[in-house]
Amino acid sequence: MHWNKSQVENFFGAAFTSADTIHEMRFDVGRLRYYLILDESKHFMALHADSDSPDSAFPAIELQFDCSRIEQTEASGVGPVLLFFASSERVIEHLRLCVTRTKHHTFSLSPHWQKYEPGA
Repeated sequence: MHWNKSQVENFFGAAFTSADTIHEMRFDVGRLRYYLILDESKHFMALHADSDSPDSAFPAIELQFDCSRIEQTEASGVGPVLLFFASSERVIEHLRLCVTRTKHHTFSLSPHWQKYEPGA
C-alpha cells in the first residue's frame, strides 16, 4: 500500500492503533463518530460513521473497498482532500473515495464506484 501514515493521522486529527499490517483509528467530528480500518496486507479499507456508535450493526455510513494508495491533495478554497485508490496508480478510474476536510473541520465523503478490475 502506498501511503503516508502520519499524513492520514494529521488529516483526521487522530492516531492509528496498529497490529502488524492492520491499522485502526477512531475519532469524533461534528455529530458523527468514525471508525477507520486499513489492512495493508489485503489492500483493504473500511470507514464506518454513526451519530451513536460506528460499531452499530447498521451505521449511518459504511464504506468498504480495495485500497492500495492514499494520497493527500488540496481543494482550492475548501481545504485538504484525501484520495483513496483501489490500485497503486493515481488514476481516476481507480479512485474509490474522496474525503474533503472543510473550513469548519467537518468531512465531506464522496464515493467513486467506477468499475475497476485488477490487471485490466
